[in-house]
Amino acid sequence: MKTAIRKGLIIAIITALITVLSFSQSLIISTPAEASVSNWQKGATMVSSYSQDFDSENFKQSVRNLRATGADYVTLVFEYHQATEKSAYIYAGSNTPTDETLISAIDYIHSLGMKVMLKPHVENDSGIWRGLINPTDRSTWFASYGSILNRLAILAETHDVESLCLGAELVHMTSPVRNPHNTAQWITLIDEVRLRYTGFITYSANWGGGSFTEAEEIKFWDHLDAIGISGYFPLATDKANPTVEDIVTSWNVHYTTMVKPLSDAHNGMKILFTEGGYRNITGAHVTPWDWEKKGELNDELQANLYEALFKFWGPKQEFIGLHFWHWSTNPYAGGHMDTDYTPQNKKAQDVITKWYGGAGVLNTLTDVTQKNSKYETSIEGIRDGEVVLGNKTVTAFTKGIESTKYDMFWHVDGGVISKMNSIEKKKEVTIDFRKWTWKLSGKYTITFLAKDMKGRTISEKSVIVYVH
Repeated sequence: MKTAIRKGLIIAIITALITVLSFSQSLIISTPAEASVSNWQKGATMVSSYSQDFDSENFKQSVRNLRATGADYVTLVFEYHQATEKSAYIYAGSNTPTDETLISAIDYIHSLGMKVMLKPHVENDSGIWRGLINPTDRSTWFASYGSILNRLAILAETHDVESLCLGAELVHMTSPVRNPHNTAQWITLIDEVRLRYTGFITYSANWGGGSFTEAEEIKFWDHLDAIGISGYFPLATDKANPTVEDIVTSWNVHYTTMVKPLSDAHNGMKILFTEGGYRNITGAHVTPWDWEKKGELNDELQANLYEALFKFWGPKQEFIGLHFWHWSTNPYAGGHMDTDYTPQNKKAQDVITKWYGGAGVLNTLTDVTQKNSKYETSIEGIRDGEVVLGNKTVTAFTKGIESTKYDMFWHVDGGVISKMNSIEKKKEVTIDFRKWTWKLSGKYTITFLAKDMKGRTISEKSVIVYVH
């Protein structure tokens, strides 16, 4: 009897050990690999396209996808506006999130174990770059902007936001070379924010570029916690299609002539790329900041640029992280035909995942489309390159699959995804182009997505239109 009991206990113990070991093994398998840049802020910027964007289901799915890359920081970028570069009053626009939306996003990101940086951008409705903002009444401008920053500081403190970036690329409003009163104005802004917020504070300065030099001219860095740089440095400009090693070599020039001296000048202050990214087109390395540049599709170059960035900056002690530009709030953005900055569903996403140490996320557009190349989507009622006016009814259908076995969706410039109506064997939507006024260039990309009944994208087609 005792022997039987002992045998039973031994079997129970062995079974328990096997269970524990199996459970431990499953944890090891499901846990993301150790990040190669584990001490960094491993971040990405997400930009609000409309006031409720950060509270949408698309946004939440996109954040989950970002987390799967190993990213641990989400920089929420949102715009405030002024009428022209000379205006003094700053106000919320149609794409500025409400406080409720911002709080919802913060809470959701925190629920996933990730950190948050808030990063307001000031834009002017005349379409001129924010670096040229230079109001006639500067005192009123600083008071207006200070009011916004103070309100964000209170919100950030109340909701345990880890980082606050006080602005981006406001060259004429920060550099004492442009105006000798700028430094004192910013020190006052920073002091006011610190009365309300106890977290990490930085500012995103333009990397340089002749008359647009900012980071090296700013004199209030010592009042912040890190030097933030929009890191769109030109790289390997003498090469048409540079290798990773070519790009790594060219990074050293910027490091030795600008970044390290800047850090040394401020007692070894840490450097953070609050922005930085590349489009997947030929020539993206020459002018990384140029969002309108024309070039042939080049996924390999975008991937190499990210690989070189991580390879060069990973060992640098002064460097504490990257918040790359950008990760769309639309989880279906990117893909093998998209040439925007987002690395989503492109080769560059795999590079980021490798370095950030993530478990990986399905390349929704690229993988599914390749697997289902027999499906082909056609668009009627609108042509690629067309100049459009007023209302237009657009129909779409996908060959190779019965109309009852898929739904069609559409979005513009990676924004909100909307479902099209089913009309007989086609899908239809009426678009009012009169309301499309948010881009000065008038150029918009409309993408149509066919999804099967399991929600998988089986085909896509994009057209570029011009609204004037």
